[in-house]
Formats: sequence, C-alpha cells, structure tokens
Amino acid sequence: MSKGEGLTLLAAYQSSDSSSEEDSLSPPPPKARKMLPQSEELTDSLKTSKVAFPLPANVLSLYSDQADPFAWRDDASKHNGRIRSFAHEPGVWASYVYVPASNSQNLRGLIGELRDGLDYLQPHNEESCHISLSRTIKLQYHWIQPIACRLREAFASFYRFILHLGSLEVYTNEEGTRTFLSLKVLSQDKTLKGMVTEVDACLEEYSLPAFYKPPSFHMSLAWCDAKHESVLQQALPDLIVKMEMYARKFPTVNVTDVKEICFQAGNKLFKFALS
Repeated sequence: MSKGEGLTLLAAYQSSDSSSEEDSLSPPPPKARKMLPQSEELTDSLKTSKVAFPLPANVLSLYSDQADPFAWRDDASKHNGRIRSFAHEPGVWASYVYVPASNSQNLRGLIGELRDGLDYLQPHNEESCHISLSRTIKLQYHWIQPIACRLREAFASFYRFILHLGSLEVYTNEEGTRTFLSLKVLSQDKTLKGMVTEVDACLEEYSLPAFYKPPSFHMSLAWCDAKHESVLQQALPDLIVKMEMYARKFPTVNVTDVKEICFQAGNKLFKFALS
C-alpha cells in the first residue's frame, strides 16, 4: 500500500468515526403515539379531569326539606331540647360577657326547691348561673383575643361590689323558644349599666349588637320550653313563697359578691379581676 493510499483510508476512517459519535449524541427520533381504542381514550380523559356526578334521587329524597343537604343541623335532643339562638357556623364562636354567681351552693338548694313538682322546668347548673352584660354574640376566631384585651382594660377601672337579688320573675328569649325563671337584680343597677356601656363600646367596634334597652338585669335559675310560659306564670306566686321561705333559712342566697367579670367565647373563658 502506498503512502497516499494509507492517508486516504485514515481520513475515511476518521470521518466515519466522527459521524458515528454525532449520531450517538443526537436525540432519538420521536416515538410514534400509540393509537388507543376509543374506550381507552375516554378512560384516560376521565382520570385527568374532575367530573361531578349528580347524587342519586333516592339519596336526595332523604334531605328534601333542606336547601343544602350537607349543611350542619342542630340536634336539640343533645342539649335538653334547647334550640340555638343562631345556626352553627364554622369559625364562628358563640360568646357573651357576664357576672358569675358567687353562692352556687345555696343556689343549688333553691333551684331544687323551685323545681319540686314542676317536671317541665329544667335546672341551670348552679355553677353556670350568671347575670348577663351582653347579648349572646357571634365572634370570628381572630376577634376573640383583641376583644378580651379591650374588656380587660375596661373592667380594670371597676371595684368589687355586692349585688342583691330580689324576687322571682319570668322571662322569654327573643326567639320565643325558651322561658326562664329568674331572680331579678335589686341593687348596683348603676354599676351594671356602666359595665354594659363599656361592653357595648367594645362590641360596636366590630359592628356587633348592643345589650337590651332598657336592660333588666337578672340571674336565671331554670328554664322550660316557651310553650309552658303561661303555666309557669300561673305557678309564679307559689314559687315566690317558696323562694322567700328558703331565703329565711339561707339569707346569702340573694347576695352575690362580684369579684370578677367573665367573657366566654366558645370553649375559651377569660376572667377579669376587679380592683
């Protein structure tokens, strides 16, 4: 082989090797899309898309009396037949401000005396007896802490005081669903009104309703369905006699030593000590 022929073959080899490297580095040709049967294509499209299927008619018929079948429904049987003042809403907390009773032991005995023979009358837990300083209001969760701080500042200027409770009276709530047997507050009306003014001012910042006007401060001891209101009114004179006889034995039953004010927001309880 001559020198010229060797150089020619070497050049041809290098050209062939370079071409092979370029072929190996170039992207592979696109694969042809596999054609699926029409039924398989439909299945794939359903997997990648969200389709809302209607509920069966026999399921919807179970909730024909409701605008929203999935809306929360109150079950009054779970809380002694009580009906909520407003429907449950996620993220909304039923709240109120109040003066707690300080003589729960004597109140327990009085409530027992008053309920004797009146099966329709349901007792309040003596530990929860109180005098309201606000309506029951609906609070967003993120409002609770700022309102608690505002109330703490407002009540810091009030001193401890003694409340005297008087005779029994009957009250019915705004919704006309429940009737209450209560002890009416006789003294410190001016102090309580001053507290209500502070509470109203705080709640007004959140466009929440003010307290009832004119206020009638009272401590509820028991309640019943509003359909029994007339029966309870008829029994009231005898109940007043029972209450007066009990008060002779336990004079402090009509007295509440107010050392703090409470703010209940759902399951959160804030206590504000008075000076």
